[in-house]
Amino acid sequence: MPTLEQKIAESSTNPPLMRLFFYGSPKTRKTWLAGTAAEAGFNVILLDSDHGYHILLKQLSLAAQKRLMIIEARDSIKVPTAANFLTRFLRFGTVNFDESTRSIITNSKLLTQSCIQLSVDSHLNQNTVLIIDSYTALVRSLNLAFQKDNGYDPTEKFNPKKPGVRDSFGWTGALASWMLEKLTQLPCQVIIIGHKTVYEKHSKDQKTVEWVRTQIKSTSGPHSMTLGDKFSDILYFENISSSMTKISSRPEKDQEGGCRLIPPASYTWDKLQFSHICEYAGISLPSPSLPYLNFSIPKQKELKDLDTEQKKGTKNLLIKKIKSTTVSI
Repeated sequence: MPTLEQKIAESSTNPPLMRLFFYGSPKTRKTWLAGTAAEAGFNVILLDSDHGYHILLKQLSLAAQKRLMIIEARDSIKVPTAANFLTRFLRFGTVNFDESTRSIITNSKLLTQSCIQLSVDSHLNQNTVLIIDSYTALVRSLNLAFQKDNGYDPTEKFNPKKPGVRDSFGWTGALASWMLEKLTQLPCQVIIIGHKTVYEKHSKDQKTVEWVRTQIKSTSGPHSMTLGDKFSDILYFENISSSMTKISSRPEKDQEGGCRLIPPASYTWDKLQFSHICEYAGISLPSPSLPYLNFSIPKQKELKDLDTEQKKGTKNLLIKKIKSTTVSI
């Protein structure tokens, strides 16, 4: 049984992986700060389901741009691409994706030149930063998946009082929790970007507001309150002027937040780049000779169980019909 002294010595040579959540109002430089991981020399994978990568085009150096790989997994009008992509990747550890059609490929005969493969074994390690941008878009994708798989028209206004629709809160919440738990188990640095909401707790008679809290926008207000223990550091972003962003690492009574690795304080954006976060966490920056990531599909003879998965009917891993809040993954 190791002593605390031994654990501290071990962490100096094998520092813990960071699990960061950035949240706040839109356009508070959350994605930009996450992108500075590439400036720090990390290989960065941006899973973009919010079409937000374009804000980085003029912000990163050419060297950093070569380190940042973008996977556009945003939903179409009728297809919950983000939910399907992340569910398959987190369940099997690999996903084959056609970037031109934004579709998941489960049959090796359908592979084309525009297909890539994301793999835990090949791409994720301590020198890789996986960015989920955004958690808000992922929640929307889960809602779309529920409506689509249960016969609701996603073009209609969402009515929480419609029979069966209330099941969506339990289902999407359970699947979101599963995804977040799996993301925090990956062998790489993880950043999830979300947005804020203000949750009001009403009395039983709905006549008074008992308390108000600023927190992460999730599948529901109560579900958002379960997210804090899944991340080492939760940072709150807000613009205090047209040119200045404040980032808070302090826990507040009426605001979700708090950090284990980053000292509790209010930082200006330029004082908390990713390299600073690594310094606080005791994480060494990668070597300048770090190899770039390769997302090309292996030769077909090396693809494992791709067609087998198709035969098992796992093309859509999301539940077809929801009769309870139990989620089978």
